[in-house]
Amino acid sequence: FIYRIPHPELDQWHRQSLMWPLSALGIALVVLTLFSLFVTLSITRPLSRLRGAVHDLGQTSYQQHSLAELANRRDEFGVLATDFNRMGARLQSLIGSQRQLLRDVSHELRSPLARLRIALALAERAEPAEREKLWPRLGRECDRLEALISEILALARLDADFGSAEPVDLEGLLHRLKTDTQL
Repeated sequence: FIYRIPHPELDQWHRQSLMWPLSALGIALVVLTLFSLFVTLSITRPLSRLRGAVHDLGQTSYQQHSLAELANRRDEFGVLATDFNRMGARLQSLIGSQRQLLRDVSHELRSPLARLRIALALAERAEPAEREKLWPRLGRECDRLEALISEILALARLDADFGSAEPVDLEGLLHRLKTDTQL
């Protein structure tokens, strides 16, 4: 049989000794929660900016300065943003050159087509003797149009499959251009 006599000092120390670890644990939880929130935001914000830039790039509305602030960082996200900016600039350059190529191709196809139509209109109105002179010209224009289309198809094949380089007879090309412009 044990009988305890409570001492007020002992009782107070006992309560304080239980409160100190609980209060320290509460403070530690608050600090860890704030630290975790900071780390989470420091990771998710750059990722969401990069995700937005990827979306903009897919919609062809990418602006290089959209990741400028992120590219100034000195961590992996900064390196990734710098590389992404380079990739975006290169893709925009390729898209621009593709658009320019399409404009040039359409112009190059319209020129022989217009000459062909004019020659056909002249052939319809011409007398049989003059018509015989126009047929070779019409044949050359058809051949030129066919050659342009063949070159476009070859370019499309090269674009899809990186083939080997082929030599070009520059002298023959210049001679054909010279004789063509004289006619």
